[in-house]
Formats: sequence, C-alpha cells, structure tokens
Amino acid sequence: MLKISKGKQRLLEYLGKPYTVKTIDFENYIYLNIRNGYDIEISGGKTVRSKFDIYVWQTKERLEIVERHMNLKPDLEGIKRLIDDIRERYSKLKIS
Repeated sequence: MLKISKGKQRLLEYLGKPYTVKTIDFENYIYLNIRNGYDIEISGGKTVRSKFDIYVWQTKERLEIVERHMNLKPDLEGIKRLIDDIRERYSKLKIS
C-alpha cells in the first residue's frame, strides 16, 4: 500500500473496502471509483486533527469536478455519511 498520513490512514480504516489509495498529482488520495463515470477523491488529513476535502469527479466524456466539500472536520462518522450520500446520488446518474 502507498504511504499515507495518519489522518488518511485512520479514515481509510474507518471506511474500509472498497476504498483504496491512489496517487494523483503527487498526492496520495483516498479513492473510490463509483463505476458509472464518477469517482470520489479525499485529500487532507495530514494529522488525525486535520481537515479533509472531498471531490467528486466526472471521469467520462470530460474530466471535471462536479461537487466538492472543503475543510471538513475529521469526524469519521460524519464524513462517511456524506460519502454514502454522494455514492448513492452519483451511482444512479448516467452520463449522456
């Protein structure tokens, strides 16, 4: 596994599978491919008290950020609820 910060490691362990670590633009992100042309990337979390940023990317047709959540407190349960909501919404969408 790629080396990640303590905050990211803690969040990754809390989220469990199918989340992985992926290097993008020289940073190791917590990553999830939603499979229908969207993915989730989580950055930040240098320490266990550091904030996180969540990006939802459209990856087919054109690469663009379609949703972002910045400076989220390291509340693991709250972050998981937000990500579960994102997954549910974007897993239903189809790119035309």
